[in-house]
Amino acid sequence: MMKRMLLSLACTLVLCLGLPTTALAARSVPYIDGDGNSKTIFEATEITSEHTQLTRGWYVVYGDVTISERIEVTGDDPTTCYVSLILADGCTLTASKGIGVEEGASLFIYGQSEDEGTMGKLYASSSSSDAAIGGDINFSSDTNGPITINGGRIEARSFGSGSAIGGGWNAPGGPVAINGGIVNALATGGGAAIGGGRDAN
Repeated sequence: MMKRMLLSLACTLVLCLGLPTTALAARSVPYIDGDGNSKTIFEATEITSEHTQLTRGWYVVYGDVTISERIEVTGDDPTTCYVSLILADGCTLTASKGIGVEEGASLFIYGQSEDEGTMGKLYASSSSSDAAIGGDINFSSDTNGPITINGGRIEARSFGSGSAIGGGWNAPGGPVAINGGIVNALATGGGAAIGGGRDAN
C-alpha cells in the first residue's frame, strides 16, 4: 500500500513538472470605464515581470511589478490588437523602458478607484528615442497607435528624443485621449509631453 502511494505521488509530481507554465488569470476584475461607470471583466491576465509583449485582451496589475525591458503592444495584425490594462488599487507597474504602442494597435488604461491615495499607478520612462508611452524610434515617421487613459495615476517621463506620451523621435503623435485618472507627462529631450517626438514634422 505504501509503495503504491509513493508511486502515485511520484507520477503526480512528474505530471506537474511536465506541464507548461501558463499565464495567471484573475477572475471578476472590477474597473472604471471611460464614462466613470463601474464595470467588471470576467477574466484578465495578471501582469508579471516577463510580460514584454502584450497582445489583444485584458491585463491586470497586482502588487508591485517591474518590467526592465520595453513592453510592446503589438500582434500579428496590429489593427486587431486592442490591449486593456487595469491598474488595481494600491498596485504599481514600473515600465523601466516604457511601453511601445505600434501604429494600428490600441492601448486602454483603467483604474479601480478615483481616489488619488488608493488608485493604481503606472511609471513609464524612456531615455532613448522611443516615447515613454507610444511610438518607438523609426525612420518612416510612423505614428503611435491610439492611447486612451481612463484611470490610474500615470507618470510618463522621456529623457531622450521621444515624447512622454505619443510619438518617438521623428514621428508625430498619434491619438491620445484622457478621460480620467491623474496624468503627469514630462519630456526633457525636445519631444512633446503629449504629442510628437523631437524633429517630428
